[in-house]
Amino acid sequence: MANQLALVPKEPTAEILAAAAAAAWPAASKEDIALAARAAMIMLHTSMEPIPGATLQELAAAIATMAPAYRAMIAAAPKADLDALMLDAERLDWLESEANTLRCMEDSSDIYFEVVSHHMAVPSERVEGIGKTPRQAIDAAMAAGRGEVG
Repeated sequence: MANQLALVPKEPTAEILAAAAAAAWPAASKEDIALAARAAMIMLHTSMEPIPGATLQELAAAIATMAPAYRAMIAAAPKADLDALMLDAERLDWLESEANTLRCMEDSSDIYFEVVSHHMAVPSERVEGIGKTPRQAIDAAMAAGRGEVG
C-alpha cells in the first residue's frame, strides 16, 4: 500500500477521538497485528527504559488497535483542500521563476491586484495580469504567458 498524506489538526477534536475509540474497540485485523508486531520490535529495541516484564506479544497486542484508531482519526479529521494548496504552490513557484511582482492597487474605491514583470527596455514595468484577488491576478498573468487571451 502506498503512503498517502493527509493534513490534520495538531490536536485531536472530540469527533476524531470518538472515531478512534470506535475503530479501536473491535479486534484488530491480521494485517494490523502484523504491523503491531513490527512496531513492538522497534519499541523493544529503541526504548530508553525497558518496559518491565513486557513481552513482544504483549506489546504487539497493546499496539494492534492503534492502527485502526489512527486510520479512523485521519478519516474523521477536517479535510484540507489539497488541490487548492497545490495550485497555490504552483502560483508561487511561477511568480518566483518569472521574478514577477504581485502588488495591491487602488482605483477610487476598488482594490485590485497586478502581476508586474520587470525589464531593462522601456516600459521597464509591464502589467502581466490583473485580478480582484491575488490568485486571479496570478492566474491571468500565467494565462497571458501561455498566450491565452482572457
